[in-house]
Amino acid sequence: MNTVVNKLLDVDRDARRIVDEAQQYYDNTMEEIETEKKKMLAVFKDREKRRVEELERLEDEKVLKDTGKIKQRYAALTEELLRAFEDSHAKWEYELYEKCIRR
Repeated sequence: MNTVVNKLLDVDRDARRIVDEAQQYYDNTMEEIETEKKKMLAVFKDREKRRVEELERLEDEKVLKDTGKIKQRYAALTEELLRAFEDSHAKWEYELYEKCIRR
């Protein structure tokens, strides 16, 4: 009977050891998964940051380009208005004089 009890104790001891090893394996696996998750999150954040920086750079370039076009158009319009003023201001002055004073 002692042998049976001893065998049962041995089986119980082996079973506990197996359960302990399984628990340790589970704990290690969960730690590895968490570590890998953190690494992946860091990689994704880095990619996201680089992508946002690239988009900002592209948008800044576009804004500068568009602003340049607007400035060119404004300069052309200003030049056109100044030319029209130079060409016609004497005529406009005379017309105002005629309409206001000469009536």
